Amino acid sequence: MFYGYDDTDNVSINDRTRAITAQQSSGSCIGYWNREHVFAKSLANPSLVTNSAGAGTDVHNLRAADCQMNSRRNNNYFKDGSGDSYLDGDFYPGDEFKGDVARIIMYMYLRYPTQCEPTNIGVGSTSYSNDADMPNIFLEWNEEDPVSEFERNRNDVIFSYQGNRNPFIDNPYLASLIWSGPNAVDSWGVLSTSDLDSKTVFIHPTIAQDYVYVEGLEVSKDTTKIYNQLGQVLEFDLEGNRIDVSKLSKGMYLMSIQQKNQSKLFKFLVY
Repeated sequence: MFYGYDDTDNVSINDRTRAITAQQSSGSCIGYWNREHVFAKSLANPSLVTNSAGAGTDVHNLRAADCQMNSRRNNNYFKDGSGDSYLDGDFYPGDEFKGDVARIIMYMYLRYPTQCEPTNIGVGSTSYSNDADMPNIFLEWNEEDPVSEFERNRNDVIFSYQGNRNPFIDNPYLASLIWSGPNAVDSWGVLSTSDLDSKTVFIHPTIAQDYVYVEGLEVSKDTTKIYNQLGQVLEFDLEGNRIDVSKLSKGMYLMSIQQKNQSKLFKFLVY
């Protein structure tokens, strides 16, 4: 169970495990588990709803938690800390779960960029991110608490019926490329190459409706890839250094540009 850490004492709120049959249905909360929305429902804008398919029912954001622990976390912001989970004004999810939290929050932002902004759920500086849109704690947690086998397996299971993946579980280094900060593990071993000089290579505009331009080097379809929010590679039309994005749906996209042994990942928004 999420945020849990002790199965050996007589206190149920901090249990790590529980029988699947002990799901809360109504009445008493003690000793039961229920579904925790890691990106709290009320902190999204608009709030997450659970009576229709969408951000509020996205399984990547749902984890089993002790009912009382879920109530303790409530809609409190995540904050930095150490040790087991605790509430002290804001909520620290625990050393075992802080990386899980970070990758879930990053996924929710990538998938629902205007509704689930990380600055609405995490406290502290945003100095790593050029756009000040990702609290430092999530980038640090992503590096400090590596992906577990449980996360990998859960990602596979969710993909089998929801049809999409959390790309930051597949490769935590994607977060380092997008928002800077500490270098997390490059699970693919292909992204952590020397970075192209961002002062001479850049894209514009980063909020586009028709075209995005690449400046600083010649690009081709062999060296340029565009990824959607599900991590899928998309087809695009290229003329010189101008990329036609007019056929893309509204949302956030990633553009990877490689040149010899160097690479750079950019993000842009289509509206």
